[in-house]
Amino acid sequence: MSEEITRIEDHAAGFSIAVPLSWKVLKKEAFAKFGFLDPNTIFAIILPDGNRLVINNGGRCSAEQLDEAYQLNIDTMKQAGHNVSNETVLQSNSIIIKRAFVDISRPDGGMTRVCQNYTIINDHLVNFTAKADPTIDSENTIELANQPIARDIYNLIMSVQTF
Repeated sequence: MSEEITRIEDHAAGFSIAVPLSWKVLKKEAFAKFGFLDPNTIFAIILPDGNRLVINNGGRCSAEQLDEAYQLNIDTMKQAGHNVSNETVLQSNSIIIKRAFVDISRPDGGMTRVCQNYTIINDHLVNFTAKADPTIDSENTIELANQPIARDIYNLIMSVQTF
């Protein structure tokens, strides 16, 4: 039996996504309280395991500009000293997702790995980001892609409905 879902909508970009009821979708008024300070954040979700999924609108972007916009974001992360690995392209029907895993150094000397997923929805560059498992070898494509958060993000993107 599959989990019950609800649809959440972003009217500015004109799309909705299907979110499991076990995920806590934050209201925009609560973003700052939970540390979501980027004004481009359209959805912030707390997952049952405490992980945070952030969905940002990077602005107007055509499908033809996806490669350039993705590369600009990746280059910015690399210039900031972050390690970017396992860049892949996922495609299903007309949806293209450009995914990368980014290791971000923390001030305490630790490292946080995030799974970044860029796609075009209604001529908007949309980025789905959440923490990923840092213990998986960053070059192990199959294990990285099969961790629960990577699968959840993929399924979330596949649930997009435009209006």
